[in-house]
Amino acid sequence: MDSLQLISERIIHYKQLMIKVKQQQNRPEIEAVYLDKYQGVIDELEFLKQQLEEPPETAGLFED
Repeated sequence: MDSLQLISERIIHYKQLMIKVKQQQNRPEIEAVYLDKYQGVIDELEFLKQQLEEPPETAGLFED
């Protein structure tokens, strides 16, 4: 399993957790904490995924 696939699976996992939290209808303040935490993880994973998908623009610029 490559890194992109693993990251994609984790993104899906956290999105599913967000859906479960919304379905449980917890108190709004508890729901907000979980949703914010999960969204932060999703944002970080999507950033990593983007970095892996795009070739670095500065590759080779600093080589002698």
